[in-house]
This record gives sequence, structure tokens and C-alpha cells, in this order.
Amino acid sequence: MEHPECLKQLRDEIKGFEREGKISNPVKFQEAQKMPYLQAVIKETLRLHPATGQPMARTVPPGGAELAGTFFPSGVSLGTCSLDSNILSDTAFRQLSA
Repeated sequence: MEHPECLKQLRDEIKGFEREGKISNPVKFQEAQKMPYLQAVIKETLRLHPATGQPMARTVPPGGAELAGTFFPSGVSLGTCSLDSNILSDTAFRQLSA
């Protein structure tokens, strides 16, 4: 196991939510949404091991579009890499465990 401290923190969060009666067995989607560390683990897992093998391409609409300060003309196909470290950086992940 590469990060046993992360597994321990996740288990601690689950046990805490169980103790406080905030989750059922099995855990419902709405309950899981309220577990911040679990959500961070899910997002980091999907960042490292994306569910899709290709970028989700979109075509720029008529008139073009500006994204993050860059203008893209109409008809251009854009996609994003799911391995983008800005989605959930190591720093953001560590802040949840502080």
C-alpha cells in the first residue's frame, strides 16, 4: 500500500460518521456526498485512473468562446486531460487531512 495514512484517515472518517449515526448500511449516495475525505479520495482516484479513456471533446459554439483568458474560435474541438493536476492537487488533498 502506497499511502496507509490516507486509508487510516478514510476509515476514521467512516467510523466517525457511523458513530454519529450519519450513515446507514449500506451508505446512501446523499450520505457519502457529505463525507469530505471520502469525496477527496474518490476525486483523486478518478484523476489518477480516469473512468474514460479519452478526453471529453466539445465543439466551440458559433461566435467562439473564451476559456481561462484564451479565445477559441467557433468550430474548434476542445478536450481536457483528466490527469490535470489542477483538479485536485496534492496540496488540496493534504489540506483535507490537516
